[in-house]
Amino acid sequence: MKIRFGVPALATLLMLPTVWAQSNGAAASPAKVGVISVQAAIQSSAEGKQAAAELQSQFAPRQTELDNLRKQIEDASAYHIQYLERRRESTAGARGRSVNANLSAQAAGIAG
Repeated sequence: MKIRFGVPALATLLMLPTVWAQSNGAAASPAKVGVISVQAAIQSSAEGKQAAAELQSQFAPRQTELDNLRKQIEDASAYHIQYLERRRESTAGARGRSVNANLSAQAAGIAG
């Protein structure tokens, strides 16, 4: 029974100096936290600006090629959309004419 209570008591006594030292240290000097924007620091430095200019010149031809491809895709997409709309309108018009012709024929058959 003594061992059962003795082990936690001993562990508490051994941890007490550590807890006391941490609480005193924290009260003496508050922790300071700093935030650094690495991206802004790199972009604002001379080396960062030079590296950005080099990358821009290196990849400018590829960017132009991608812009041209994007434009071709947009043009093709617009063409296909217009084609489908014209096709739908012409199909709807043809169906409407055939329905009207059928109704006229039926009306003529009923009347005649």
